[in-house]
Amino acid sequence: MGHRKPYSFNNIIFLLKTIITIIVIGLLIWFVLSNKEVIEKIRNVNIKYFILLIIFSIIDLIISGFFLKTIVKPFKIDLKEHFLVSSASTFLNQIIPIRGGDGM
Repeated sequence: MGHRKPYSFNNIIFLLKTIITIIVIGLLIWFVLSNKEVIEKIRNVNIKYFILLIIFSIIDLIISGFFLKTIVKPFKIDLKEHFLVSSASTFLNQIIPIRGGDGM
């Protein structure tokens, strides 16, 4: 029998990302199938409201991005790290019941 090659850090990260993606897709499918009345109400909303929501969401992301860029400027982080910090900040502000605000 040959020696098993140990898993590299990148392989483990890839595996975790794949598992998380499958879980999120599964939860999304479960939500859609178990909440058909909510989906039906969403389908009845005027398309203009969705367009406005998208526009304001993009504006919010741009403003938040500039604000976060100003906050992290002294740390001299690269674009990838800046994106990760911005994503983590947005994600945590959405799921944590105690609001951290823009500094989160």
